[in-house]
Amino acid sequence: MGTFPDDKLDLQKLFDHLTSGQFPFSSDDRVASLFPDPDWIQNYVQGLIADQIPEVKGTEWSPDPEIFETHRSVFVRFKLPEEIDPYLLKIRVQPASLRLDGWADKELNIKLPALVAASRSKAVMKEGVVEIRMPKSSDKGRGKQLHLGFY
Repeated sequence: MGTFPDDKLDLQKLFDHLTSGQFPFSSDDRVASLFPDPDWIQNYVQGLIADQIPEVKGTEWSPDPEIFETHRSVFVRFKLPEEIDPYLLKIRVQPASLRLDGWADKELNIKLPALVAASRSKAVMKEGVVEIRMPKSSDKGRGKQLHLGFY
């Protein structure tokens, strides 16, 4: 066994001899020498993510809804600020109430003036104004989450 260092079957020495001491996870770890402060990687990645995500959490907005009814439907209208992503807005219609959430971890519950048919309700946004139309109903049906249509 003259080819091995010190003519012994020492696995560490054999491994070092075969890899010439250049294995990436050896005791003189090159990664640690390239990145002596790993916190900067975390800060860098968090900065990249923060640059790409809209600032919804920092937006102090609460809709001031206009609620009115006709003889057939109940309507709720409100202006959505440009900094609020309409795709994050969640609209949930219940027979006697409407729930809005999806901005700044807030939620708004609106008591409706009449029972509505959630299954036939629609929500659209045009020129920054969200309008939710809910046909009136005489019975308490099930709730429904609406998808916002854009016009």
